[in-house]
Amino acid sequence: MPTLAEAAALVPDIARLTDDQFAWVQRLIVSMAIPCNSTRDSASDVFTDDRSTGLFFLYLVTHHVLSAEPFKGEKFEYAVERIMTALNHVAARPTSRTNRGHDLTVNGERWSFKTEAHRAIRADTLSISKWMELGIGQWGSDENDLRGLCDLFLHHLEGYDRIFTLRCLTPDSVVEHHYEILEIPKHILTQAGGGAFQMMHSSRQNPKPGYCRVSDTEGLMYELYFDGGTERKLQVKKLRRNLCAVHAEWRFETPLPPAIP
Repeated sequence: MPTLAEAAALVPDIARLTDDQFAWVQRLIVSMAIPCNSTRDSASDVFTDDRSTGLFFLYLVTHHVLSAEPFKGEKFEYAVERIMTALNHVAARPTSRTNRGHDLTVNGERWSFKTEAHRAIRADTLSISKWMELGIGQWGSDENDLRGLCDLFLHHLEGYDRIFTLRCLTPDSVVEHHYEILEIPKHILTQAGGGAFQMMHSSRQNPKPGYCRVSDTEGLMYELYFDGGTERKLQVKKLRRNLCAVHAEWRFETPLPPAIP
């Protein structure tokens, strides 16, 4: 808790604010006290205590006070970097913003971040709409072309050690918010080379899209979708959530934003 003296030291700055500025700051301050039901896996080496989950909640709630959109993308990367630094870890982002490998290095480990916040999100499976761009390599209508694209995916995996995904399970709500951070085991993705490949020959797209489906004794583990659209991107779809480690999750509510006068 801040001391009265620390709070009083802010009074001169607050007194210089306009009415609109004060109302803005007031909303942010009130949001800090919003109750949050957060849980973390005791085995997590990322969210190791209540302070770490509390710090991430501050990023989430501040975002939702100012935005009706889910918290995702670069904001996720930045939040984890700042939290890891605050917890005395050595964290650094790549110097190039177009780096095709990891997004953050923490204590020498290369971390990759994904986010999922689409309206069709499912609780039991993960779907990453753009894992990577596939470029202009060989891609026609032969299943063997898909194997070559899968090799690009496997090579891409070599660029990072761990994969985390932030999922917003309430993308349509501006009041109720439910987030979770999962870790996708890299070793299950490296099994893609032994998957079942299928080219969608009936598609009118050029190049033609296709799939690589990877299964275990319980059924489908995940599928790679080689999107033959203009972006030529790789999607990871239907990845079973029970294959992933749940590091932490957060549930909270924010009030509806006030009407603009």
